[in-house]
Amino acid sequence: MKIVSSIIKGEPVIHDEKYRIHNPADTREIVSEYSPATLDDVKYAFDVASEAFGSWSSKTPHERAKILYRAANI
Repeated sequence: MKIVSSIIKGEPVIHDEKYRIHNPADTREIVSEYSPATLDDVKYAFDVASEAFGSWSSKTPHERAKILYRAANI
């Protein structure tokens, strides 16, 4: 079963606490689980994003589009 998680600085963030995601057409079927982010995860993600802002903002729109396209295909 696939576990959906946050990704911070390229790494999945998975905790022991998980919630099930059910198929809306058949609620008996569990299609995946997710691990919710904690407040510490959010703070860490904010810090990482703040550090990356300088290099990201110096990229051209074309360079940003290439990066986002690659990320979407992961």
